[in-house]
Amino acid sequence: MIRFTLMGVPIAIHPSLWITLALFGGLLGVHSVDGLYRTALFVIAGFICLLVHEMGHALVGRKLGGGTPMVFLAWLGGGCINEGAVFTRGHGVLMTAAGPLFSLLPGAFACVFFMVYAQDWRLGMELTGAILAGHSMEVQTTFSAPPMLLVFSQYILQISFWWALLNLIPVFPLDGGQIMSGLMQSERLVHGISLVVSLALLALCLVLGFWILALLLGFLAHLNLKGLRQAER
Repeated sequence: MIRFTLMGVPIAIHPSLWITLALFGGLLGVHSVDGLYRTALFVIAGFICLLVHEMGHALVGRKLGGGTPMVFLAWLGGGCINEGAVFTRGHGVLMTAAGPLFSLLPGAFACVFFMVYAQDWRLGMELTGAILAGHSMEVQTTFSAPPMLLVFSQYILQISFWWALLNLIPVFPLDGGQIMSGLMQSERLVHGISLVVSLALLALCLVLGFWILALLLGFLAHLNLKGLRQAER
């Protein structure tokens, strides 16, 4: 475990985080030094985005409800525990929403970088859109940037945006599901909606061949099926 304190918030990082990020970064397909560099950059970019996400929960939660927030990162995500905090329902929703919103901050910096790189804000936005869609886009510019900086900025942009979007899916216990839980009174309804949404997205991922995401959604569907059965007792 790696432990340190950031802005008064204790951080704990489990080794599984590095392993998972490296696998998502293409470690198993690395056949060159350049590929190893790219995987390392993906791991760093993923760590930054995940940490910023959880710090959003911690800092906003501490501001709204007090307490002593602690952040831990493991596997492909993490969590924030705020011991001693007292939240109203609305403050709880705001604290939960802060994570995905903070997740977008690294991506916003990357977007500004691409605007500077393209030397035209419209072209920079087109480049940003192409990167988010997984396409490459050639830009004629006199602005010189190290290739690895461009790769790192692409990873930051992609992870920042897609991680925020994934967490806002209305499936418990993702942030979107927790926000839904904070706005609704019925635990049964929360798990029911989460189950339907997770199964629908699971089917879509299977059709598109997104196998890892399909596994995650299958696991979430299983959790919400159990939660629904317990709520109906």
